[in-house]
Amino acid sequence: MRPMTDQILEKLKGVARALSPRPQLEAAKKSDAASNPAATVVPEETFEPPQTPPQLRPEHVAGARLCADRYELIKSLKVPEHPAVAELGVAFGEFSRFLIEQLHPKLFHAYDIFPFHDFPVIWGRSTAEVFKGLTHRQFYEKQFGAEIASGQMEVFDGDGATNLAERPDGFYDVIYIDGDHRYAWVLRDAKAAAAKLKPGGFLIFNDYILYDHIARTPYGIVPVVNDLCVNHGWKITHFALQQHMFCDV
Repeated sequence: MRPMTDQILEKLKGVARALSPRPQLEAAKKSDAASNPAATVVPEETFEPPQTPPQLRPEHVAGARLCADRYELIKSLKVPEHPAVAELGVAFGEFSRFLIEQLHPKLFHAYDIFPFHDFPVIWGRSTAEVFKGLTHRQFYEKQFGAEIASGQMEVFDGDGATNLAERPDGFYDVIYIDGDHRYAWVLRDAKAAAAKLKPGGFLIFNDYILYDHIARTPYGIVPVVNDLCVNHGWKITHFALQQHMFCDV
């Protein structure tokens, strides 16, 4: 999705409310049904009521491209040669690899709190078998040793919105958001990311769905995205399907 105009910061004034730092392990509990048929269930006490999304209008989706999946969405992006790319929430690194191989970024910034080693099973996968004694961050960095050594990739461990705020405004051509899916944290990530996006850049949200029917928890992506469009001048340029409807926009 993109802003309808280039005044990104002005469009987002007043969007974010005061928020406390997000829990360090919440990102490990979200579901991506494409790869986790045995997703970790989020405890009942962490649920929050679903936000009522604003209704999109025709102008918010005019000219939008429908894609079979998020991989086709990325392939269809019209971005500069060797763009600057950020991914908030890198999980095991498979999608990071795809982004690098497809977009050939001059710079790739990976943001995560890297908590997976604290859980015995993530999305049906034994972390002991996957990590083989490494921490989550060590496992991730081992996969991208060449990119890190060359300076193409930089890894930021900790709260994504906080770390992202340290980058210059208008820095990235593409920002992919797949962090904590609760409304307050999606809103916080969106505000931080939008300020760092170049004019004409793409802000992509994973899991555009109101309710995770596997982890049985509401998600905040739909209300945040719809609010950006309806009240802050953004429009949807792509919609990517997923077999369980954990879609991307």
